[in-house]
Amino acid sequence: MPISSSSSVLVLKSWSKLLAFAKVPIVEKKLQARQAAIFKIAAQKAAEAFLKRPSEKNLLYFLILPRILGLGIQKGDLSTYLRAYPSNIPSLETLESLLSPAQDTPSAQRSPSQRSSFSSLTPAKRAAKVLERGFLGRASRALIDPTPLAADTAENRAILLKKHPIGSKHPFLRKTRPRPGQPITEEAILASIATIGKEKAPGLSGWTRPLLDLVTRNGSPVIAFLRLLADMIRQGTAPGADLLCASRLIGLEKPDKGIRPIAIGDLIYKVAMKAILKTSYRSDMLLPFQLGVNSPGGVEPAICLLEEAIAGPNKADFQFLTSIDLRNAFNSGDRPSIASSVSTFAPTFYRAATWAYNSPSLLVLADGSSIASSKGVRQGDPLGPLLFSLSFRPTLEELARRLPGATLVAYLDDLYILSKDQGALDIAGEVLKKSPYQLNLGKSMEIAIKDLKDQGLKALGTFIGPLQERRSFLEEKLDTLQQAIAALQDLPKQHSLLLLRGSIHLLLRHLLQQLNPEGLSDLWGKADIYIREAVRFLVARSPADLPEEPDPYLLSLPVRDGGLGLPLHEELALGLYHWCRLISSCELVPRMQPPGRLGYCNEPKWVNK
Repeated sequence: MPISSSSSVLVLKSWSKLLAFAKVPIVEKKLQARQAAIFKIAAQKAAEAFLKRPSEKNLLYFLILPRILGLGIQKGDLSTYLRAYPSNIPSLETLESLLSPAQDTPSAQRSPSQRSSFSSLTPAKRAAKVLERGFLGRASRALIDPTPLAADTAENRAILLKKHPIGSKHPFLRKTRPRPGQPITEEAILASIATIGKEKAPGLSGWTRPLLDLVTRNGSPVIAFLRLLADMIRQGTAPGADLLCASRLIGLEKPDKGIRPIAIGDLIYKVAMKAILKTSYRSDMLLPFQLGVNSPGGVEPAICLLEEAIAGPNKADFQFLTSIDLRNAFNSGDRPSIASSVSTFAPTFYRAATWAYNSPSLLVLADGSSIASSKGVRQGDPLGPLLFSLSFRPTLEELARRLPGATLVAYLDDLYILSKDQGALDIAGEVLKKSPYQLNLGKSMEIAIKDLKDQGLKALGTFIGPLQERRSFLEEKLDTLQQAIAALQDLPKQHSLLLLRGSIHLLLRHLLQQLNPEGLSDLWGKADIYIREAVRFLVARSPADLPEEPDPYLLSLPVRDGGLGLPLHEELALGLYHWCRLISSCELVPRMQPPGRLGYCNEPKWVNK
């Protein structure tokens, strides 16, 4: 049965409290020692209450604790709010009177007028303000990628709603309930916390990585609470699925005037799901050529495979490459197909997936309205890539059956087919008609390898092909680096140094592993010149009094040894690229095709150069 609205998934009492407290501003500054001590004690008490009685009410009390912290600091009376917590939680009526109109949206920590004022600042000034709040990564993004938030209008809300179509009711209700995976350990919880970025935006509860680090030290009961919660999710018995699976939903403007939906899930949910994934995932749950879920090397094995066919030696004599694009892949898959694939290929995840996806989850917009997410998987969910890949697996198996002489490689929803015969795109179209996913024909293509040798291919964040096209690609990237470095001159020098060392110089580092460096030495040298000029500007007393160029050795020397920790692109390009190819071709790509097709393993001549 289709779901007509989000109202059917509201858990009135707990949900209304979570949504109401989500209006309280989040504390982003480092807590004072006294504040931190009070907060830690309150978190331990809330965790112990859940350990004693794992109920939805006790889970809610732990979840909203960061909002109570924000309320106490805002009112200048933290002790009153936290020392007796949770017995003194304000009622919804009291909370409404405590909150000022400027904090009347669940997602924003600033009023619309404040957000408008912030967005009107130059990228440099926005970056400075964000950096002064301690967010290096966000400051860098504000400087080099100032993608604006989509306006909170009825039209944009309708677009976001359209991107989350109505799905089936209770898609995971099956007669069989496979046994769950191995129990979750506290070590898995701590490892999961360590993988979450310190600047990750908080979900509705307000928990952030710094706050979680504060309360999970020295054998804190919060670790035991998180372990128990994750273990109950693993078994499908945890309370509060509606609370933990809800997300904040924002829209980012796209260059084509469209809107990209971004769901910001809860940190506590992410920690639990990461621990479950770490404990129960096995590589044989997916096909050997399915990458993107705990696969070593990231996108690089796929890039290596494509490059071998396009740039040579193409030992398999492929004649065509087909690139497949799926329409709204993560948000559009039917959950019954996800349930079926999980049951078949990854049964140890079935109970956790049922807990997280059997009912629609709520995506909360800036105005407090909500959208029911009842199809596909939530982007940002640690379990999402696995669930998508599992549901895509039958389609890929059918494609492999229909194309017996072809080699397929998929990095999540990016699918490439290398074949000797033309027609793979037509066959893919036929197969996808019976798949839970739709072919985006406008962005899919089939092209002869001989043509790609001349024009190249932009794929997976890099470029594969002839020298001139690779140079043009890298020159565009260098323009971005140059603009970012130029923007540093509009910041105070201390801000500029922090951004240069902590973020800006890393903008093109991934291409050192992915982009063939042959014929690009001068361009990589240009990247180093930009960085050296930035350093000269930072140490100059005035623009007219620039010092001599810094010693390259001191630039690349690690900070702990007295240098700046800015390694040179030109020196690293050849070695990093070839080591990446060697690792991909010798250890990872052999899973995807018969031995002997790639030459690196038997021909590591470059090593001695």
